[in-house]
Amino acid sequence: MRQRREDGSLKEADPRLSQESLQYKIMLAADVMISLLECNKDEEQEAAELIMGLVTFIENNIDNINNSLALAKAAYAMKLFEIDSESTAQIITKLKEFMKRDKLSKSKKSSGHFVYTVVPSKKSSTETILPMDKWKASIREGQVDNRK
Repeated sequence: MRQRREDGSLKEADPRLSQESLQYKIMLAADVMISLLECNKDEEQEAAELIMGLVTFIENNIDNINNSLALAKAAYAMKLFEIDSESTAQIITKLKEFMKRDKLSKSKKSSGHFVYTVVPSKKSSTETILPMDKWKASIREGQVDNRK
């Protein structure tokens, strides 16, 4: 509760995990909100105030969310909090648009909005950054050492 910022977002207490991006702040806010709501902590005054601040923070930043994972977490948190709110509907609509765009991009073999991974290479001591689908293919072909 002491980690709240003025805008309603939370400050990560562990500097090793701290990321100052808006997408990370939204995911952290949604994760904390989900935890409090699933544990029925919303009945306690301090937790209820925190949840309201997190709801406000997420609502104020809906237009700035550009990450599918942040959208999904925000949608779930808002759905747990308030089943039929306009903000929840807006987040879900935006998430569906992302899904359509990603499917279209994937069908065109674009490297659009996909998950990437860093993997060690068998052929050299350096690491390679690959799109997830290419990484899976390289494992099947035996080009990547996946034992680490």
